[in-house]
Amino acid sequence: MNKVQLTVIGGGSVNWMRKLMRDVYLIDEIDGGEIRLVDPLKEHTEAVADMLRTFNRVTGQGLQYTHLRGAVGSPGGSRLCALHL
Repeated sequence: MNKVQLTVIGGGSVNWMRKLMRDVYLIDEIDGGEIRLVDPLKEHTEAVADMLRTFNRVTGQGLQYTHLRGAVGSPGGSRLCALHL
């Protein structure tokens, strides 16, 4: 089993994050890890975090999540977008 480290630029978009996160949670090789949600609007990432809490409860996964404010190239923003298994 592997821990996932995923940083998602635009991680506050509930529309496409639902499908992406569903697919991530269905990967059998994942055993916990961290998802970093990068979005300038914390209330958007909170909506996604609520969804991830539900996914954790339903699947038994222990994925952690954090909010990173900013956008690519902005001061304090993330410059990484990768899925590492």
